[in-house]
Amino acid sequence: MRAPRLLAAIALALSALSAAACSSVPGGSGDNGLTTINVGVSPAAGTSTPMYLAVAQGVFRKLGLDVRLEPSTDGAVVVPRLMNGQLQFCMSSFGPFVSAADKNLPIKMIAPVNRQQSDGHYTAIIVPSGSKATDMSQVHVFAQQEGQPDPLSQLTVTRLNGDYKAMRLLAVPLGSIADAVGGGSADAGRLFQPFLAQALAKGKVRVLSYITADVTLPGVPSAVFLGNQSYLAAHADVAKRFTEGVREANVYARDHLPEVGAYAAKTPLNSGAIPGDDLPDFDPNGVNVALVQELLDLYDKEGYLTKPLDAKTVTWVAGAS
Repeated sequence: MRAPRLLAAIALALSALSAAACSSVPGGSGDNGLTTINVGVSPAAGTSTPMYLAVAQGVFRKLGLDVRLEPSTDGAVVVPRLMNGQLQFCMSSFGPFVSAADKNLPIKMIAPVNRQQSDGHYTAIIVPSGSKATDMSQVHVFAQQEGQPDPLSQLTVTRLNGDYKAMRLLAVPLGSIADAVGGGSADAGRLFQPFLAQALAKGKVRVLSYITADVTLPGVPSAVFLGNQSYLAAHADVAKRFTEGVREANVYARDHLPEVGAYAAKTPLNSGAIPGDDLPDFDPNGVNVALVQELLDLYDKEGYLTKPLDAKTVTWVAGAS
């Protein structure tokens, strides 16, 4: 299966790439000596709040960076915006990154954001509240954030007795997945916090299964930061400082989950606090090439790649050759 909107957006970015090459540099140093960079983040407050908190705490300023965060509600446009220089770095789920790498686009993973959890209530498969389903054997339409297939979702569906490849995938913005499932447009969907708690509170959907270690690959990256390869080559020091700031943001978030959850209400992404138990597993370790490779191998095994991908080739690590 293909994602027409993503392919069209990438094609548009490719046609504009040479004209926009001059935009692929940082905003420059202002009177305060900071380098301004535009960074795309997820609309999911649970995922992006550590970045907002790190900016507020001056983590990036101490590293010489003036970070301007820009949430994106459409996952299909983050890679094209990165390619044409509108963003210097952007947060993305793993799928668009793999699609870009498989098409030889000049995009690399530079830092992990979240990783698949082994337990907890962060991510779940939801079904209509009146559904009698006990597994996914009768699911024919599946709602998810991206229209392209996701082998981690396939793994979960398979372990819950469903046939993911036979399902029609319905691409729905995160905030509308519960409406699609509760309203009957989809038989089931994958949803994470804080959208999951909001959806359950409305009563139109219920959890069929939380996504825990038995139905996923715990530890592999789920959300990541991406960079344009030409930008990374020209501004390696900026990228190094940015990834260090991301690591600091994640380390602090893991150690201060209640504070992060409370700060979510101060971001433009959420009107209220998020319980600490409903936050994702923020990855404090930087790029783990072995875990990236494990997930890339799953994409290859399930037929979602045109060729095998080498994690060392498609990831960027500061100081690596």
